[in-house]
Amino acid sequence: MPGYQPLITHALKAICIILRTNIAAWYTLKDIFNVLCTRDCLQCDAFSGFVFLPLLERCCIRCLTFSPRFRVLLAAEIKKLLGISQAHLRQSVPLLHTIPGIYSMDESSRKRRMYIVAVKQVFNAFTFPRTSASVAATVPANRAHAILRYMAGTTLPYVNIESGEVQRGLCCPGCQIIIEGGTTPNPTEVLARRDRVYSKTGFLDHFVHCPEAQKLWKRSKEGKVAVKLPVSIIRGVFFSERDVVMSFSKRKYSDL
Repeated sequence: MPGYQPLITHALKAICIILRTNIAAWYTLKDIFNVLCTRDCLQCDAFSGFVFLPLLERCCIRCLTFSPRFRVLLAAEIKKLLGISQAHLRQSVPLLHTIPGIYSMDESSRKRRMYIVAVKQVFNAFTFPRTSASVAATVPANRAHAILRYMAGTTLPYVNIESGEVQRGLCCPGCQIIIEGGTTPNPTEVLARRDRVYSKTGFLDHFVHCPEAQKLWKRSKEGKVAVKLPVSIIRGVFFSERDVVMSFSKRKYSDL
């Protein structure tokens, strides 16, 4: 099939996760290929870097974390709130079986597998009384629900089929240095920039507005000399070695 080589080269891990989470029956390899060739988040103009698995849609980390479009609930919560059994959900929408692993920037460990579902897909597939839908739509978000969003996502590089270029996204070490320096008058804004993943062109646009990134560039002799960086940056700040939001044990799942 067209696109087979890019799929096995750059999307094999994502395909394994789709299989392991039991949602493969809902999507084709062509669907995955189309997502692989999509660069930006569907909710905003940011470089995506991630895929929200129940919808198989590109998203950035901020939208994955906060957007109502990517809200998920446990299947058990859907049954309690709306009276839909897990078996009925499985027939109607992608019911994702989570994978034990390390999730979120806080590196929270989750050892138990759970069934989760995208709230958007439930509302699209079923008709509810207005009161029931309102209750489900306004369930207070908590830390557990926040982790569920990460459990429904994974990273995926962007492949430009015409040029062959592959992008995994760039984060700004300069923004991390500003945060650690404690001198910014607007830490929330800098945190948002620090956590953003940029395309190559997007990072160049950001670079002209980040004084610490410019200082690093000068100290490195335009990338020719290694410079001392804070431990948090060396470790990855946003991406550690577990550079997928949904990670799994290579030993335990080596038979995928």
